[in-house]
Amino acid sequence: MSSQEVAAKVGEAILNVNPNLSVKMKGADHICWIEMTDDGAYVASEKLKGIGGLPVGSGGKLVSMISGGIDSPVASWMMLKRGAPIHYVHFHNFPYTDRGSMDSVKDMIAVLNRVGIKATISMINLTPVQEEIAAVCNPQFRVIHYRRFMFRIAERIALREKAGGLITGESLGQVASQTVQNMRTIEAVTKLPVFRPLIGLDKDEITIRARNIGTFRFPSARMPTAARCSCRIILPPRRWKSWWRKTRRSSTSRNGSRR
Repeated sequence: MSSQEVAAKVGEAILNVNPNLSVKMKGADHICWIEMTDDGAYVASEKLKGIGGLPVGSGGKLVSMISGGIDSPVASWMMLKRGAPIHYVHFHNFPYTDRGSMDSVKDMIAVLNRVGIKATISMINLTPVQEEIAAVCNPQFRVIHYRRFMFRIAERIALREKAGGLITGESLGQVASQTVQNMRTIEAVTKLPVFRPLIGLDKDEITIRARNIGTFRFPSARMPTAARCSCRIILPPRRWKSWWRKTRRSSTSRNGSRR
């Protein structure tokens, strides 16, 4: 039987039992849905909206750089919706920070696991890298160097996990390291594609999504950025600059003309 024939048969049976009812093809007061499978027929009187997206595992594995803040869990959730299994990488600064952020990240991942395949996580202590950079690098570019090393490490983990790309919670212009020039400079160290599902959203839009997902309630997500970001343990100068701009100026000076 075709779906139209099934609908006609079911409608006829309903009218036989309820002769006071009438058929209304558009704008009906009551609608029932019937799904017929090899196991039988399933009848529903109401549709409940789910999260949508693609089947879990259909999108190709990715590595998410999850900070424990508001943004990166939302970015991870959006890629999970597209069917991508995720391996998480969290950078921390123990012993300069306590283990609270690591615990919060694990709790967030437990929430995200409800919409995806059970995930795995790598905890990376970035403190030795930050200390070395702080000792030898220009303070104006420390944060750029920190993030470039984070991308290098995440890429190595992605290759180990056979993942095809990286996920970040970056939003254009939200902080100084998330300008077009600085993001270009930072991602230049990896050959993997970098997915930024939040790139066009503002903080209010991201926060609303975090509340809906259930990751906003954890303590580290509500902390000020400076208190939770692994790039801020060693404070940068007041004025941030772009490595890309300095490199361009240096090149212009050597050539004697602007191209």
